[in-house]
Amino acid sequence: MKRKTTLIEYPNTTLNFDGIEFPVKLKDIGKFEEQNPNISVNVISIDTDRSDAFSIDFLSQHHNRRHHVNLLLLQDAETRHYTWIRNMSRLIHGRTKHNGATYVCNSCLNAFSSQQILDAHIPSCLVHSPQQVVYPPQDDCKLSFKDHDKQHPFKFYGVCDFESFLKPADDVDGDVVSNAKTHIVDEHHIK
Repeated sequence: MKRKTTLIEYPNTTLNFDGIEFPVKLKDIGKFEEQNPNISVNVISIDTDRSDAFSIDFLSQHHNRRHHVNLLLLQDAETRHYTWIRNMSRLIHGRTKHNGATYVCNSCLNAFSSQQILDAHIPSCLVHSPQQVVYPPQDDCKLSFKDHDKQHPFKFYGVCDFESFLKPADDVDGDVVSNAKTHIVDEHHIK
């Protein structure tokens, strides 16, 4: 039978909590990371507006440390409690229809179907500050374009004719219009 261990059994020499009051405030997590250079910590909490959404409260700037811990902050008016997120995939499972384990980005909490996709996503995601993606209700999922003034001002189309060839304009017989705003370079001729 496995014996449960408690935090009291570990001496305070493994983690440095100097100058940090308990319960630990979010502003002190950065100080904890500076005092413990092998550990990085991220804290997320349940969004107050929607129970199925999460918000990022603290995102560590140290991404390549030996130990990384994701914490879920549970709080109400009187108490706050941090819990260890053992499996981010299980916590964020409602964000995707993928059947199976997912790989979650700690910066935007998006879930990906493979580690390679997540690894390709992380460099571009870390350029931005932590963000929360909010999806609209399924009733309002219509894409429309309203800024017609930002379209191309000229209508144009391309013509492809594979049964003709281009002949330089100086070889072409015909009248030249002097007030034309275009200059004819080549003309199509059917062979």
